Amino acid sequence: MLLLRKTVICVMFLSSVFTQLQSTHSEQVQEKISSVEKVIQQDPGKRGVSNFYTKALFDATLTLEKVNHVVIMTGFFIPAAQQPETDGPLGSIFLAESLMARGKKVTLLTDSYCLPAITACTDVIKDKLNPDLFTVRIFPDDKEQHKAFVADLCSKVDCLVSIERVGRSKDGTYRTMRAIDITEKTAPLDDLFIYAENHPEMHIARIAVGDGGNEIGMGDKQNDVKEHVANGELIACVVPSEHLIVTGVSNWGGYALAGALWCTLEDKQTLSLEDVYPSDEEQFKMLKSMIEANCCDGVLGKPVLSVDGMPWDVHQKILDDIREIIQ
Repeated sequence: MLLLRKTVICVMFLSSVFTQLQSTHSEQVQEKISSVEKVIQQDPGKRGVSNFYTKALFDATLTLEKVNHVVIMTGFFIPAAQQPETDGPLGSIFLAESLMARGKKVTLLTDSYCLPAITACTDVIKDKLNPDLFTVRIFPDDKEQHKAFVADLCSKVDCLVSIERVGRSKDGTYRTMRAIDITEKTAPLDDLFIYAENHPEMHIARIAVGDGGNEIGMGDKQNDVKEHVANGELIACVVPSEHLIVTGVSNWGGYALAGALWCTLEDKQTLSLEDVYPSDEEQFKMLKSMIEANCCDGVLGKPVLSVDGMPWDVHQKILDDIREIIQ
């Protein structure tokens, strides 16, 4: 009996020590991820989003750790250029590479209007893409196919991620930051978020990244968008998410999620940092490829080597600052 008691006490002590070690490790990881989140929480475009930054990066990362098949939706059509913009696809491909390095399946979802931006990016890394883990899907233009497409795709995945993808406002339209109606050139990709929310029994996680208030996932921030963002009353997206990452530039959200995934990786022997966190050079090649395909800077409305009105070196610094934190 005495021996049994001693054994129980010993087991309880070891369990307590293990729990403390887990807690310490978790705190260290969380501190790094918090530092990464601070890097992307700048508002260089002075859009007003700094008034409602969220602390969602850690929880979003833990969610990505658990899932197996992720849909990443992106692509934003700019009417002034009649082309998709450079913000969104870069961060989406960056995150996709990180997830695939972890053995997770990724479906990149866009519409026919924004497909050129996705194709330009994937062409740069086509030799790296594993067809067993990566596919590109195009949301159908035919409205009669929408419901069936959404239900079918949601039945195959367990996580939805939106990065710089416009969501519907209260009147059902899709609008730019300048409140220009782009509904005719925007497929309703946010139907997937709505479907997942309406079918909780399917346990489909929803993560969103936005930088202006009109993106998928901003539904819980409508009042903040209306108060702090120009044209907020018209553009505020009504579609919510479970984990909303508000950042100065949406690509940065993709970079941050990839960096955070490296922080939470316990076995760093089988993967290198480069596997999970791609290079600056690769991102610049993708940006150049998009510009050659006539994609545009969403703020300037022109095919120039910048994103959201900021030259590449601004974005490269964000990448480097995150890398310095996580390595």
